[in-house]
Amino acid sequence: MAKSKKKSGGTPQTLGPDSYIRQFGRSLSLEACYINGDWDQHGMANIVLVRSKKSGKKVVGVYLVDVYCLGLKNTFYRIDLPEYEIENLISGITGGVEHLTIEPDMAFNIIYGGIEYAEDLGFSPHKDFKVSEYLLPDVDDVPYMDIEFGRNGRPFLVLGPHDNLGKLSSILNKSVGPNGYDLVRPGGF
Repeated sequence: MAKSKKKSGGTPQTLGPDSYIRQFGRSLSLEACYINGDWDQHGMANIVLVRSKKSGKKVVGVYLVDVYCLGLKNTFYRIDLPEYEIENLISGITGGVEHLTIEPDMAFNIIYGGIEYAEDLGFSPHKDFKVSEYLLPDVDDVPYMDIEFGRNGRPFLVLGPHDNLGKLSSILNKSVGPNGYDLVRPGGF
């Protein structure tokens, strides 16, 4: 655990994991970015960023991005992972699908672009992005890349087993109208 500067009372304060990520996440050395190999065919990007602490232990940020409609559906981080646990984490997240190493700028553009696309439709990023965003560079520091969001020029809602059709379609009806998006239910690809 990182220690902050001493308070006036002379005792060091220990940073919690969220505070550590917010304070130091962007300054950690970026080692690698991975993505599931089928993300562009199925519209769901599982992105894993690996950063290193000076101690050699790893900090991993995970971002599940629906590039067709909902943007950042889930995100979390793991701190102080030993090297051997990273491959297991990546394999578990990509569901056994081959994962590819990608350039950091591509990963950042998929994450930030997915969030922006979804926000334009009325959807907010996952609540834990308030912390995991600090493992990404500031959005203004990311060079723009042209990535297609939506499918065939339209939002394409692929319902997951826990998604609320009524709530999601209501949001889309307000933003693009009832005929402005496509919809598929689980197993209906």
